[in-house]
Amino acid sequence: FGGEDVQAARAVLRFVASEKLELNLTGFYSDDNSEPTPISLFDIGDGMGTSNTVPGTTTGLGNIIGLNDVVNYPRWGIPYDARFLTGDPFKSYATFENLATGRQWPWHSTSELYGGSVVTDYTIRDNLRAKWIVAFHHTYGEFGDDRDESPLQLQDVWNTVEATEKSTELRFSGEVFAGKLDWTAGGFYWEADQDN
Repeated sequence: FGGEDVQAARAVLRFVASEKLELNLTGFYSDDNSEPTPISLFDIGDGMGTSNTVPGTTTGLGNIIGLNDVVNYPRWGIPYDARFLTGDPFKSYATFENLATGRQWPWHSTSELYGGSVVTDYTIRDNLRAKWIVAFHHTYGEFGDDRDESPLQLQDVWNTVEATEKSTELRFSGEVFAGKLDWTAGGFYWEADQDN
């Protein structure tokens, strides 16, 4: 786990059309095909601050005892306990697999992002300027996770996310009273869709 494979690019183009008009275009792209974040099990806890690091025991961990009695013994024949602690940040018992059904989760963490923006600056007159910003951003990602860090399928997650954002902003700014007061006024619109 923890291997990285990322390619990214960003481009910026500035176009000065005249003394009064300037456009700035920005575009980006990122492709991430990395492995999952490295994680390792160092403790079995109950979420209430009680923890146990003695393999084969679940003393004081009521919720783990209940989970073992109802799920782990009947389904797997072994309990979830400190036997799966490695004490080593580079070792894990995670399998990304449901041993009962054979279903396997891909063990990678990928994402693709792209988008861009156009910023238009226009000087209407010496003490009055306009700025118009249009932006777009798209994300798609897939993430495999074996949170219980054991060969038992207790908390394995396959997550996909897709999000698109669009925004536009128009603002005017200037000076009044012989430069004693700067002002800005405008409007902003943002729209986002996300599937998770």
